[in-house]
Amino acid sequence: MELVLETVPRPKDANPDGDISGGWVMAQCDLAGSMMTARLARAPVATVSASGFVFRQPVRVGDVLSFYARAERARGIFIAATILVLTERVHAQEPYGKVTQANFIYEVVGAEGLACSTPRPACPPVSNRCS
Repeated sequence: MELVLETVPRPKDANPDGDISGGWVMAQCDLAGSMMTARLARAPVATVSASGFVFRQPVRVGDVLSFYARAERARGIFIAATILVLTERVHAQEPYGKVTQANFIYEVVGAEGLACSTPRPACPPVSNRCS
């Protein structure tokens, strides 16, 4: 897996209980996955689906979140990716722990936001580069 994004959640990202909102973490996963797949496809991508989110521990303001991504397979204009989220509680000097892992599917789109009809240089199959 490739480290794609690191960020530190701020108080505005917290829910009423003081933990970071799961929706915020999900949005960051989507951002990390779309950055990685767009780089592989050399074209813009659009999120088709996300699944498998299970939050194993809370995320707190000030934690360092690391988002790792891996392209699992590419079929035509679709790229499946796995995103792993780890947290480090810097202030508590706790080591990294797993927050969640999820599966995404992205669609490679052209400059106008339309699906690429066939793989071509701007939308190549990426399965060979994902190992």
